[in-house]
Amino acid sequence: MPSPLPDGPIDTLGFLDAVLAGPDSLAVASADPVDGLPAATAIDHVVISAGTGLAPVGALASSLVASTATVPVVDVDAGLPAFVGPRSLVLVVGDGVPDGRGIVAAGSTGAHAVEIPVEHVDGLQRTAVPTALVMVLRVLEQLGHHAEVESSVAAAVAQLDRRRTELTGTSSPAARLARRVGRTLPLVYGSDPVTGAIAQRWKQQVNLGAKTASFANALPGLGADELAGWGQHGDMTRQVFSLIVLRHDHETAGTDARMARVYDLDDEVVHERHVIDAEGDGALAQALDLVFWGDVFSHHLAQELEIDPGPTDVVA
Repeated sequence: MPSPLPDGPIDTLGFLDAVLAGPDSLAVASADPVDGLPAATAIDHVVISAGTGLAPVGALASSLVASTATVPVVDVDAGLPAFVGPRSLVLVVGDGVPDGRGIVAAGSTGAHAVEIPVEHVDGLQRTAVPTALVMVLRVLEQLGHHAEVESSVAAAVAQLDRRRTELTGTSSPAARLARRVGRTLPLVYGSDPVTGAIAQRWKQQVNLGAKTASFANALPGLGADELAGWGQHGDMTRQVFSLIVLRHDHETAGTDARMARVYDLDDEVVHERHVIDAEGDGALAQALDLVFWGDVFSHHLAQELEIDPGPTDVVA
């Protein structure tokens, strides 16, 4: 295992620099309309297929537009559903490759297919998730299934500027959390589908960056099965797992009570519990705040474990 260099962290691909530069590209992504879209009246459902590293984009987008979209917005991670046809819009995000053939696979079904290219640092496509998400939301806004993306992005950029200053300071909460988690395994819980999708993002970044196991879940599914699994082996699990809980201001009524019950049941079976509260004006700002938090945390966890967060040779 490599050791940290005397003059700085291990980060051969510039992972942290790419993450910290991400907020600056968001406004550009939201400003220009996407060409080649069909008429909204020609579409019965939207399917999002994202490339390697961008997988959280579909789940995040579908969660964020759940209350505004008047057609189903579906995230897929392998192949295309059988219902895809001439009244479907397939958004192929980045190097999205449904069935291994990208735009060709979508076109072969007779569906409308639009490719959304996403610029990224070589080898670090996963750092472009926020930009890709904004571009997908822009498409949904053009189709009438979302609104005010540009103003939402402006609020997100303002929040990420604040968070970037906080997390890169000498007393960075992300670095502090990484030290607390150490060699335990991060168990990341979301309070609803939105933070559940972001919990999966945290898991992805810990897996790919720190090269360590991590697990994610969210309410309501969390309360339907996973909690039952903590009924035994608490003497072992409290040495192995650190619980990280993601919260935001747009949760449904009753979430506080449900999460309090989760805490009651889990606190005895995990090493520690850490709650990350989103900040920012609006749902998008808070979602991207939590995504950014997790990306920076994964870098610091990699440093704690003396791991380079960039290369993912086993995936390649």
